[in-house]
Amino acid sequence: MTIRELCVSAGVDHLDAELILAHILKKPRTWLLAHDDEELDPSLEKRFGKFLARRKKGEPIAYITGEKEFFGRSFRVTTDVLIPRPATEGLVELALKYLSKPATVLTVLDSGIVGIAKVLHTGSWNTIVDIGTGSGCIAITLALEGRKERIIGVDTSPEALNIARENAERLGIRDRVTLACADGPGFVSGCMEPFVLIANPPYIPAETELHRSVRDFEPSAALFAGPDGLAVLRPLALAARNNPACKGIVLELREDQVDAIEDILRKL
Repeated sequence: MTIRELCVSAGVDHLDAELILAHILKKPRTWLLAHDDEELDPSLEKRFGKFLARRKKGEPIAYITGEKEFFGRSFRVTTDVLIPRPATEGLVELALKYLSKPATVLTVLDSGIVGIAKVLHTGSWNTIVDIGTGSGCIAITLALEGRKERIIGVDTSPEALNIARENAERLGIRDRVTLACADGPGFVSGCMEPFVLIANPPYIPAETELHRSVRDFEPSAALFAGPDGLAVLRPLALAARNNPACKGIVLELREDQVDAIEDILRKL
């Protein structure tokens, strides 16, 4: 079969079929469009069929291909880490603005999702702490975007940290990002060097219904956080507020959680 025939008959979204086939062929999608009349080797057709079967069961494309673009760079992802999302690209943009010019800001990142940046304690910093680093996309991107501070990515999952380490190595900055396996609020409480905290922690209320591609495949511990979604955000905000070494905070959270977190951060 030709590339065109395979994609048309795939039985999934046409873009999904193209992304899977491009991954198998190790070619950009633009190459597929320019060579859609080429015949594929039967062994590649068979592999394509196996990947299609996974997609039809709801598995996200990023887990099938093992990679996801974030801030214009390809990051390795597995089911041990969340798939990076556009909202978190917005969080990185907010963090970069804050790190260049600290100011208290509230901004919309996506439907129902916001970013908060807030100055907590006066003084400069020499470290950035990324809590819940997962694939390392935030910490690594900050380093690649020119931040010179020491950057620490923290996660409770050793498996996630292995993926973050692999991404740092692939992108050539393993020496710029330190990785630590630790509880987030505990790490923030114990950090004595002046730092800015950046986090995209779990913040979804436990009973929330999610699309099956998220519910059935992405790590629940990185998504859900108690009945109100504040089981991690609340202690994280408290730890940041109570540690004079934490000079500022940049968080991703739900719009309906803003008042609770701002109330904590106001009590300095």
